[in-house]
Amino acid sequence: MTDEFTSHDPVSPVPQPQPQQASLTDRMIAVFTAPSQAMAAVAMKPAIWFPMLLLFALAAISMSASMHISMPQSMEAMGQYMPAEMQGEFGDSIDAYRDPSMGRRIWEGFKNGLNILIGFLLIPGSLLFLFMKLSGGKGKYGQSLAVVFWAGLIAFGLKSLVSWIILVLTESMRFATLNGVVFMSEFNPLSPLAVAAGLLGDPFFYWMLWVIVIGLAKVHGVPRSKAATVVFAMHILLSVIMIGVTLVIQIFMGKLTG
Repeated sequence: MTDEFTSHDPVSPVPQPQPQQASLTDRMIAVFTAPSQAMAAVAMKPAIWFPMLLLFALAAISMSASMHISMPQSMEAMGQYMPAEMQGEFGDSIDAYRDPSMGRRIWEGFKNGLNILIGFLLIPGSLLFLFMKLSGGKGKYGQSLAVVFWAGLIAFGLKSLVSWIILVLTESMRFATLNGVVFMSEFNPLSPLAVAAGLLGDPFFYWMLWVIVIGLAKVHGVPRSKAATVVFAMHILLSVIMIGVTLVIQIFMGKLTG
């Protein structure tokens, strides 16, 4: 008889340790140091709100804090293409930006934040999702957007901080661009050559694009080569469109001043 020696208590299973997910702060750091690891986390949990809020805040604060330097220089460069009858009014606008009110600083910062989120991240991210789906991708829209926003911490986060520091120290928009414009003799936002140098000669932007390639490949389950083809082809296409628009504007302004 062995009943008295046999325990009838149910045996509790040994709990298995659950893998700990990295914090959003750790993921942010990993975007720069371990992009494959960061994008794997994005695929599982996009958390797009985190880079969205951070990038908006950085864009708004940097513009508000430096617009008295950046805006007059940009407007003065564009002013040379203005018709003579508009020069006086345009000059008054430039003077207003040299000593802007707090309300104007807040408004310009808010507009810059929206411009970065919508014009440089949301719209391109939506197009990338469409082209990836047409290329056989299996990812979701939210995942694709999250990849773009998290990667945007490179070109619109880190670069913005470095650019702001350079702008404050040198008071030169040309040097603060941190792209091919640095090597040009003058800064002119309406010059197609300057636009081309800015879009195609920006190391931070190419760094961001490569992280996007890594992320889209993970999210959509495609080889990196296919994701790279889609990302860089779209970058070249959008760059050509923007250069063309700038050229049309310059020609139009030239006719007005002629």
